[in-house]
Amino acid sequence: MRCIPIVLLWVTLAGPVAAQDVDSPGCEATTLAAKAQRFVDPLEAPAVYDEVVYGAHRRLGDVLTIGGLDYRVDTHIDEEGGYSATVLRQVTGAHALLVLQGMNRWFADRGGFGDAMADLGAVFGGTRTQSTVAERQYLALACDDSVGSLEVIGYSLGSQSAYVLALRHGAQAVVFGDMGLPSRALEGLDAAAQRAALAALHEQVVSLRLSGDVLVRLFGASERPGRAIDLPGGLGGLFHQPEIYRHAADTLRGVVAPAPVVNDEYGYPQTQ
Repeated sequence: MRCIPIVLLWVTLAGPVAAQDVDSPGCEATTLAAKAQRFVDPLEAPAVYDEVVYGAHRRLGDVLTIGGLDYRVDTHIDEEGGYSATVLRQVTGAHALLVLQGMNRWFADRGGFGDAMADLGAVFGGTRTQSTVAERQYLALACDDSVGSLEVIGYSLGSQSAYVLALRHGAQAVVFGDMGLPSRALEGLDAAAQRAALAALHEQVVSLRLSGDVLVRLFGASERPGRAIDLPGGLGGLFHQPEIYRHAADTLRGVVAPAPVVNDEYGYPQTQ
């Protein structure tokens, strides 16, 4: 598979998904709007992501304290199309977090090399496949009577799906390693409607940014409409890693955080 041209990967891996009606979620639009609420400090989002994807709280049933409230790791989703996500639910409340994972690390993540190839296909295909799966999952949570409110955290490739959820379903989201709104998401809207949609996304999405993130500059979409928070240590973001974003965001919110170091086995930063 390593020798397959990227163009072929795009056609093969980002092709049509199974038919599903994400435009009819099964609950009223007013319900979706009422449940889209932000509980988590945006600057805490990279720490949440790091803990449940790579850290000490990634096992089902693990309890993580976020903003003084306890959340349980409820569900992991890891599909063959490259889509990976984690659902956290409050232990004593009804709030839920949908954490959308970024591109899989080739030798470290569940699914390894195969899922990384699927992720590449999603990048070149505009994340159509993964965003549709994310929509299905978000709507299932939002229409669940046991979920009182819901928000989204999206990193890297997951940030594009987060934008789609905000655009189409009014989700409140925090994104980092922000790859922007897929251009196809605005297809069919006239100029005035596009401006209105981008203005709404500026209110719904918070975008944490590092000036040195080269991947965002090279491969990100032209539109990154989220409300920007610039993080300190811009050049440290060169490697587009969640641990780097976590350290920068923790520093900005006044949390004493260990500096990230490179783990030679996998070639990505880890905190000591």
